Amino acid sequence: MNNKEKANKLIGLEIIRFISAFAILVWHYQHFTFFEDKPVDFILESQPFFSILSFFYTWGLYGVQIFWCVSGFIFFWKYKDLITRNKISGKNFFILRFTRLYPLHFITLILVAILQIVYFKINGVFFVYQFNDLYHFLLQIFFISDWGFGKGFSFNGVIWSISIEILIYLFFFLSLKYLLRSRSLKTNFLIIIFSLFILYTEEFQNVLNYSLVVSCLCLFYAGGIAAVFYEKFNYNKNTIIFLLFICVITPFLINFFQIYMLKNWLTIFLLTYVPIVLFLFAQIKFRNLKLINILKIFGNLTYSSYLIHIPIQMTIVMTLSYLNVKIPFYSNFFFLFYLITILLLSRLTFCYFEKPIQDKLRNYFLK
Repeated sequence: MNNKEKANKLIGLEIIRFISAFAILVWHYQHFTFFEDKPVDFILESQPFFSILSFFYTWGLYGVQIFWCVSGFIFFWKYKDLITRNKISGKNFFILRFTRLYPLHFITLILVAILQIVYFKINGVFFVYQFNDLYHFLLQIFFISDWGFGKGFSFNGVIWSISIEILIYLFFFLSLKYLLRSRSLKTNFLIIIFSLFILYTEEFQNVLNYSLVVSCLCLFYAGGIAAVFYEKFNYNKNTIIFLLFICVITPFLINFFQIYMLKNWLTIFLLTYVPIVLFLFAQIKFRNLKLINILKIFGNLTYSSYLIHIPIQMTIVMTLSYLNVKIPFYSNFFFLFYLITILLLSRLTFCYFEKPIQDKLRNYFLK
């Protein structure tokens, strides 16, 4: 495999990752109008570039669910055979995850904790996420804030999705290692069907943490199905016809079975379409190495932009408050300043902290 072939591996998923991260950044732009945990004088349609970005302003929160699906694809593609064939130990698997996730999480948590204290002293309330005490700090520092132990979102609240995904990593590894050593599509489909049964069981409908965990499990394994399809089936006319058939029939099935009446009906929608999109984007190949490298750069911004955008928002809010300047929330210029600042700082964070410390920790623990 030459350098271009290596660089092209799953480059299409970098596009999906960045779009999902961008969607979350746009969705969270509304935080600039928040007092405590609610927006004040917020007009959805008046947000900057609304005619262009209305989809992201309306549905951007589902960028997290798409991330879960992308993670499932990548984990099955990268680790499935290594785990089932005993070529990677549990220790090394979790060291790889720890070194990828924890260093930036720890730094941003400390930073947000300091900023929340300062913000509280100025305003008498916390910024957006209100459960900022020692108990919730300890939950966050151990990545267990959303395992059912907390009272609500706290500190760098966006970490909730990572906290839940870590549970799925554990299930993914243990199930492949000890329980479900079969690498067939049947295993994934059975896990998804069982998860959906739990998700739509009445007693789970109003239990937020459990509902989110099961949703993550569904979407993660749906991404896994896309990865298995990617490995087993050729991208040809018959495959395209089959995928188009699924796309066309799904809305009718949702309507026929009145799935839209269920609380979590969008999970069904995402379970159908996102894996298909992942399968199609995984086929994308580019000839230009410069373009490939640019896409990789944007893909690498996703985790850092996700974790640092809350402390950036807090810094902007407190700086403008100190200068006695009203937040120009509906200004196009301010919106662009917000996005560009996050992307630039995310790039610097990845290059000068995230990647170097990840490499150092892996060299130390995996030597």
